[in-house]
Amino acid sequence: MAMNAHAQALVGLITSANLRFVIPVYQRPYSWDKEQCEQLWDDILYVGNRPQDRHFTGSVVWVQDGTFSASGIQPMLLIDGQQRITTLTLIIAALAEHSRQHRNVALRFSYNEIMQRGYLVDTFREGEDRFKLTLTRGDRRTLESIIENLVDSDCSVDKESTKLIENYEFFRERIEALEDPSIVWDGIQRLDVVSISLDANQDNPQLIFESMNSTGKDLSSADLIRNFVLMGLSKEKQDALYLNHWRKIELILGADIYEDTFDEFLRNYLTVLYAPEPLVKRDIYHIYKRHVADRGYDKDNRIVDLLKELEKFADYYARITRGMESEPSRRRVLAELRKLNVTVINPLLLSLYDDYYQGAFADEDFLHMLELTESYVFRRSICDAQTNSLNKFLPSVIAKLNKVQDEGGNYAEAF
Repeated sequence: MAMNAHAQALVGLITSANLRFVIPVYQRPYSWDKEQCEQLWDDILYVGNRPQDRHFTGSVVWVQDGTFSASGIQPMLLIDGQQRITTLTLIIAALAEHSRQHRNVALRFSYNEIMQRGYLVDTFREGEDRFKLTLTRGDRRTLESIIENLVDSDCSVDKESTKLIENYEFFRERIEALEDPSIVWDGIQRLDVVSISLDANQDNPQLIFESMNSTGKDLSSADLIRNFVLMGLSKEKQDALYLNHWRKIELILGADIYEDTFDEFLRNYLTVLYAPEPLVKRDIYHIYKRHVADRGYDKDNRIVDLLKELEKFADYYARITRGMESEPSRRRVLAELRKLNVTVINPLLLSLYDDYYQGAFADEDFLHMLELTESYVFRRSICDAQTNSLNKFLPSVIAKLNKVQDEGGNYAEAF
């Protein structure tokens, strides 16, 4: 069956029998801040106070690949709507906790109703099929522990995902402060979405994903590229490539700062590949897709080669920006360059690293060129020279050095 789109109640989608949502590894972690949570909360309260109204809260896009678990559950790979569904799950969990703690208060919902009617778990299943929503990485452990704590209060809550914990506590406090929390429950029942199911064999999830403009936080280049690289593959290949390659890139760049650093890393990396062509930040994703097509990485199962190249340059970038260089002399010079805080020089340094490991020059030449770069940047700083002129000049240097290398000239002398 090809793409199918229809409007339905969001809770009806979540509680569907024999279906559960699974977040693929290529999706970004849970990332909603207080601002997005408050917006959804306000929407729920607004429609909760208006019995005659319903509230449309965007689309939910999921892929069906025809697979079923041993217990007959079909996983729905969620490619758009993760943040909203995860946040709604937190609200429902907070309502269940409130009901459990206020059993003698008359409410239009109950702990038993939430736990037994498929809002959070399928009580007739075990293992991963038991949970109606499965996240990725540390998010998964934290969300499942919150739900397990509802089942058994002696189960401890895993606090690895600080976003989930903070937002769960936020909703618990908001619910506790309400005179009648049933308004929240009523509002949730009146949330509608357009449910879009895709067939992995007939539809192109990536093109549909790129065209979506859902509410919430904008996707970064890291989000788009991770999706672009992994989305079209089977779940088994996605998991393997993520664990063996993409996760390594995240760790190399710094797992705690990865979301903030990846876009800048990618711009520097593409500047090296397309020098002297000037790159505009907003075009990075499209330039990367061009790179994949130009090099044929989208054919003949060459995704591994693509990720290995990205991993290699991420290693260079970490040496330049995070002090990960192991050779003492180079580490010293790079530390001095970081103090000067002229990051526009980083593409040139990436290019030097890649050429060095391709054998273009010797160790002593590499160190000398790094020292010359430090001297050049330092002298410009002393003269209060503006750095914006380097945005065109340095890619031209990279291109000229590439030409010298292609022609068999003396790289270090040319530099």
